[in-house]
Amino acid sequence: MIHLGSKYFKKTVIVRPHNIYGPDMGEEHVIPQFILKMQQFTKKSKDSIKFQIQGSGKETRSFLFIDDFVNAMLLILKKGKNLETYNIGTEDEITIKKTAELIAKNFNKKIVITPGKISLGSVVRRCPSIKKIKKLGFSPKNDLFKGIEKTVKWYNTQYFS
Repeated sequence: MIHLGSKYFKKTVIVRPHNIYGPDMGEEHVIPQFILKMQQFTKKSKDSIKFQIQGSGKETRSFLFIDDFVNAMLLILKKGKNLETYNIGTEDEITIKKTAELIAKNFNKKIVITPGKISLGSVVRRCPSIKKIKKLGFSPKNDLFKGIEKTVKWYNTQYFS
């Protein structure tokens, strides 16, 4: 791939996005799954909610809000070096349990985490090294709390309406 890129294009870069989230991303990733689950539970229960997750909840991820991803892509297109690979993400890790609790907080609910079977191929930790893109000047602007707040708001006003 890199060889073909250098043969036919002036500049070829490879990007590796890691755990991007935000409004309008469907139902198939951790954050929208948790939001959809919370939305269903809030209709049924006023008390604390038993919230089943995959794994123990101690698994960690680093989530990057879509606006930061777009800014990273634009930066790579502008300043990225030919034939380089760039991880796009953040190095701020959070447990899956805390992620679920953060989403529940946006619904003003308390949850009781119930561990579940972990899916095949899942890893305990997923956090990219973003040294290369930091050297280009990248720094995420949206913290996880604000990003989840924006995402929950979108799902509540657009997805469920």
